[in-house]
Amino acid sequence: MCGILGWCNFKGEKSLKSLRNASEIIKFRGPDAYGEFDSHELSLVHRRLSILDLSEKANQPFKCNQTGNIIVHNGEIYNFKEIKKEIEEINKFNFQTTSDTEVILKGYKTFGLEKLLNKLDGMFAFAIWDVSEKKLILARDKFGEKPLFYCND
Repeated sequence: MCGILGWCNFKGEKSLKSLRNASEIIKFRGPDAYGEFDSHELSLVHRRLSILDLSEKANQPFKCNQTGNIIVHNGEIYNFKEIKKEIEEINKFNFQTTSDTEVILKGYKTFGLEKLLNKLDGMFAFAIWDVSEKKLILARDKFGEKPLFYCND
């Protein structure tokens, strides 16, 4: 199941503490691991229910060693192994895990967002922090099976 939370405020006023508190409410969605990322622009929190790659290396937020981009992900990508093979042929990325989350992140770099979303078969919601562009990307599957709510205040 998993649960993701984030706080993006480019004015520099944010509170990781409030995200930590909110994550306690959704702890049932991801009892196996807790992770957080915090920078000047963004805070992300992840509650993990371990299903595919049970190792700690697959905990989130997950950072790509090659790009520095960060992802939090809720869901499952059914065809991630096929996409991973395509990525390996194009970019020769080294994968740290056997998780679908890492495939999404490296697929974003390899194919771009639109092409990646067209390739993904599954139920998902994710947030990618593109470090070089200083851009937050939110996406979910076409049918909205995984919840993704946001507020622009």
